[in-house]
Amino acid sequence: LHRTTLMMFAAFMNNYPGVIEGDSSLSFIDVRDLAEIHSRVLFNNESDGNRYMAVSDAWKTSQIIEFLRKNYEEKGFTFPTKTITPDQAKETKHPVVLYFLGTLGKVITFDNAKVKKLGVDLRPTEEIIKDTISGLMKIGLLPEKKN
Repeated sequence: LHRTTLMMFAAFMNNYPGVIEGDSSLSFIDVRDLAEIHSRVLFNNESDGNRYMAVSDAWKTSQIIEFLRKNYEEKGFTFPTKTITPDQAKETKHPVVLYFLGTLGKVITFDNAKVKKLGVDLRPTEEIIKDTISGLMKIGLLPEKKN
């Protein structure tokens, strides 16, 4: 589990100050897909010396928060309801807010054609997020709140 993943979901689901005007985006890939790509490249003679990069999808911060709200609000988590300016974001000194401030307005795109040639079908972002939240809750790093 990557520390940034934990910090991001914990922040989004517990009084995150707000979505920054202009929105930013975050790319997703499931570690299981990444392991499958590594395995296939390792045993594929045609991949020798090539670089393989993959992203399932990139979502705006507002999309991520809306998805989390739709799927986890009933579990007692709180989600941002307002938009904040970049200056307000800087003032929060919140590490996740500051990270997203650095990606403000950037659109992340990737071409997964090389990965598809390996025969790897990447999991959809919805599944990645749900499995990540489920895993965090299961090991107690993102405890379910009581209403």
